[in-house]
Amino acid sequence: MCMNNFIAIIPARGGSKGIIGKNLKPIGSLPMVVYSITAALTCKSIDAVYVSSDSDEILDIAKLYGAETIKRPDNLARDTTSSEEVLEHAILQTKSKYCILIQPTSPTLETDDLEFGICKYIKEEYTTLFSAVVTNDMLIWDEESMYPMNYDPKNREMRQTRKRKLLIENGAFYIFSRKGFKRTGCRLHGKVGYYEMPYWRSFQVDTVKDLNGIRTLMTTKGII
Repeated sequence: MCMNNFIAIIPARGGSKGIIGKNLKPIGSLPMVVYSITAALTCKSIDAVYVSSDSDEILDIAKLYGAETIKRPDNLARDTTSSEEVLEHAILQTKSKYCILIQPTSPTLETDDLEFGICKYIKEEYTTLFSAVVTNDMLIWDEESMYPMNYDPKNREMRQTRKRKLLIENGAFYIFSRKGFKRTGCRLHGKVGYYEMPYWRSFQVDTVKDLNGIRTLMTTKGII
């Protein structure tokens, strides 16, 4: 356990273009947002868990499952509102040395991910740490130029011999210092590190197809 004044902030807007009422859609017997709340509340290194939302229904669910709540004004609940704007609003209403942004659209996030991520953050003295998938399997092309970004098609290496690894933000959580965020206005700043999560637990729920897929995955894995 690495106690050092960490709070979690879970932004859960009421509206969504991809899925209406996305954050309250059931996965198994629970609304989706509850999985992130539970993972954060059961992490011993997190002192407090806040859910920021414009939706009274989401805030009521958050309270029911043990989180503290921050009522978000309508001007911070638009499709164009950035996570940084939501974080700034939430941080002004909380006290901590460090903050953890946790996405409610990552229901396969586990308590140990947060615990080990926090410990790595402290041990390595990062100012920012993000959760990621680490791979050397993916060959990435730019759709606009239709040109490969991370390999030479004329010199295609075997996967086993590729030394260059790719870090892909999976969006599950970000740890950062309050002081650094207030100085830069960005969650990613200073000395940046990463915490590796397995590929199968790195899917975000943004569409109905994602939602159905994550339900199937979590059922198959015995999570729900």
